[in-house]
Amino acid sequence: GLRPELTHLVNSSILGDCRGCGLSSSACTLKIPVDNRVKFPPDLFRLNKEKIMANHVSSLKRARQTESKTTVNRANKSKLRGSLRSLREALAAGDAKAASEQYRATVSVLDKSVQKGVLHDNTASRYKSRLNARLKALAVKTA
Repeated sequence: GLRPELTHLVNSSILGDCRGCGLSSSACTLKIPVDNRVKFPPDLFRLNKEKIMANHVSSLKRARQTESKTTVNRANKSKLRGSLRSLREALAAGDAKAASEQYRATVSVLDKSVQKGVLHDNTASRYKSRLNARLKALAVKTA
């Protein structure tokens, strides 16, 4: 197992109580000062951390970079899907003014997605074209 002070820090990072020790300050037996605690990377004690099978420093770094980029890409893709969903719901509701406002926001998210590499340029153009056609059809229908 871990040394007692590391076990203490592991418990503190999971439980997250007084001074990060998981115990009340009166029950804490190690009395580790705040400044002298070992600094761990924030993802060291994730509960569902997958094992990385890399052996070289460069491949370990690549694995870390891939994980962080995947997180960013997932967030960008999620934002894009949410914006498209909001626009489609506004179009389905039949409110032309709300749909046109949402269309402007969605086009902005689409263009940013292209810049960030989440979508191909032609895919974004196709989405914008089809959504704009639906928006125009709604405007004609309500007018």
